[in-house]
Amino acid sequence: MIRSLLFGGITALLCLASLPTIAYSASKLFDFKDPKEMNAVSLSIDAPWEPVVGYADGISGTARFDPARPGATTGRIVADVSSVKFSHPGYTQTARFYALEEKKFPQVVCELKKIQTIQTVRPGVYTGTVAIDFTCHGVTRAMTVPISVTHLPGVAKQRYPDFDGDLLVVRCNFVIRRADFGIAKGVPNNEVAEEVGVRVAIVGTEKNRAADTPPAKKEPGKAAVTTPATSNIPVTLDGKTYSLAERMAFHKVPGVSVAVIKNFGVAWVGHYGEAAKGKPVGEETRYMAGAMGQVLVAAAALKASESGQIALDAPIDTLLRSWKVPASPLLDPARPITVRDLLMHRSGFTYDKYEGYAPGAVIPNITDVLVGAKPAQTPPAVVAVSPGTTFDMAMENYAVLQQIAEDRTERPFDDLMRDLILAPLGMKNSAFTIPSRDVAAVGHTESGDPLPGGWREYPERAASGLWTTASDFAGGLAELLRGVAGKGGTYLKPETAKLLVAPIPEATKSPQAIGFGIDSREGIPYLYRGGNTEGYFCHLDADPEQGNAVIVFTNGNLCWRLTNEIRDSIARSEGFRGYASEGTP
Repeated sequence: MIRSLLFGGITALLCLASLPTIAYSASKLFDFKDPKEMNAVSLSIDAPWEPVVGYADGISGTARFDPARPGATTGRIVADVSSVKFSHPGYTQTARFYALEEKKFPQVVCELKKIQTIQTVRPGVYTGTVAIDFTCHGVTRAMTVPISVTHLPGVAKQRYPDFDGDLLVVRCNFVIRRADFGIAKGVPNNEVAEEVGVRVAIVGTEKNRAADTPPAKKEPGKAAVTTPATSNIPVTLDGKTYSLAERMAFHKVPGVSVAVIKNFGVAWVGHYGEAAKGKPVGEETRYMAGAMGQVLVAAAALKASESGQIALDAPIDTLLRSWKVPASPLLDPARPITVRDLLMHRSGFTYDKYEGYAPGAVIPNITDVLVGAKPAQTPPAVVAVSPGTTFDMAMENYAVLQQIAEDRTERPFDDLMRDLILAPLGMKNSAFTIPSRDVAAVGHTESGDPLPGGWREYPERAASGLWTTASDFAGGLAELLRGVAGKGGTYLKPETAKLLVAPIPEATKSPQAIGFGIDSREGIPYLYRGGNTEGYFCHLDADPEQGNAVIVFTNGNLCWRLTNEIRDSIARSEGFRGYASEGTP
C-alpha cells in the first residue's frame, strides 16, 4: 500500500508536467506557478487491496501560446516531488522518499515536443494530442497524451488583481504505467496497481502585469500582499524623521525584509537593501530565523500530539533512543522530564546559546551535540536544576525535542518539519536546512562586514536552524494567530492552538508561553519573539486579539535597535493598538 502511494506520487508529477506544456505558442507567455496556489494534479491508484487518492500541487513552468496559431505552442513544466501528498502521512513519505527518491530526483520535468493533432471546438477552446518528453525518477519517456485547452482573453484580473492579461486552462485525463519509469519492480499488482489514473486541471496566467514586481502569495482569508517603497517606512526618533535607508546605514545593516499582518491576514511585504553585495533583497530572499523558528517547532509538536504521534506528558526517556538524559541527583523518578517540560522550558536543561559552525567545518549531528562529543563544540546536555521547578529559556530544550523527533520517526528533522508544518502552512520557501546561495541572505557582523563563508550552520535545527522568507513566515504566523483567536485557523484545533499562548507559571520574571513571549504595549497584550544567529537578527510583535503583527528580518548581527525602530514606525503608521506614541518600548 505504501509502495502504491509512491508510485501514485510519481505519476502525479508526471501528469502534471505533461499537461501544461502542451497548450501554448509564441506571442503570449503563460506562467503556471499559480498566484492563488490552486494548481494541482489528482491521482487515483485503484489497487485491489488498497485504492488510494492523492495529489501534487508544486507546479511551475511556462508555455507560449498564440491564439491565432495554437498548433505552434511550446512549453516546459516542472513539478516538485516535495509537493506530492496523500491523506495518510505514511503514504506521502513512502511516495516521496522511497518511490520517487526526492533527494536524488527532486523534480519531474515535461517538455512539449510537438502538437500532433488539434481541433477547435469553439472559439478559444481546443482539443487534441501532444507529444512530450516526460522525465520522472531519472527516466525520460516519449509519450502522447490527450489534452483540452481553454484560452480566456483579458480575464486574468478577475481571478487575480495584479494581472491584466489572459488565462490558459489545461485539462487532461490519462493513465500512467509505473513499469515505464522503473517504479516498484516486481511488486504484485494486488498491492500496487500497474496503472495510475491522472486527472489534471491547471491554469496559466499571462505575464502581463500592471506592476513590475512578481505577485505575492495570496491565501484564503488573507489580504493581497503589496510591496511599499522604502519611503513608506519613515523612522521618527526624538522628533526627527529619517528614511529607512538612513537608519539601515546608521546601524550597518545591509538588508531588511518586513511583513505586516492585519486582521489575521498578510497585508503587505517589503524588501530593502541588499541580501549580498550587489544583490538586492527580494521576495525569495531567505534569512536565518534563529529562535523565532521555535514558534513553528512548538506548533508542530502540538500538531503531533493532536494526531497521537506523541504525548505531551510522556517521559522523554521513553521516547529517546540515540541519547538518554544523564543520571543526576536532581532527577526524581516520580517526576520525569516530559515533552511538555521541554516546550515550557522547565525541564532543568539550561544551556542557552549555540554558536554555529563555519562553512567547511565538520558538522556534528544532534546526538553529538547532546553527548558533547567531537566534532561538537558545546558541552554535554545535563540537568542543572530539578525539573518542573524553574523556567529557563534554554536552547537545549529544542535540541532534545529534535532528537526525540528523529528517534521516533527515523527521519531527518528538516524532512519531518517540511511535512508536519511547513508544507501545511504553505511555507514553500522555508526549510530547516541551508538554502542555495542564490536565495540566501549573507549574514553580517555588527560592523557591517559580511561573515566569512556567508553564514554559520546550526546542527541544532529545532533551536536555530530555520531559513525562511518574510512572506512565508508571515503566512505561517497569520495561520497560527487565527487558530489562537478562533478565527478560522485550520492547522491546530482551537484548544491546542491556545497552548501556544498560555502563560507558563514558572516564568515569573518575564511572562512566557510555549510559543511566544508575553508583553504589553500601552496596556494592550502582545506576543513577541526574536531570533539571533551569527550575522542575523529578526523579531515579531503580534496583537493576538486583533490579528495584527509586524515581522522584521535582517542580515545584520544583533541589530535589535533597528528592528525596534522599524516595528514602532510601522505599527504607528498602521494604527496598531499600543503604539500611539513615539518611543514605545
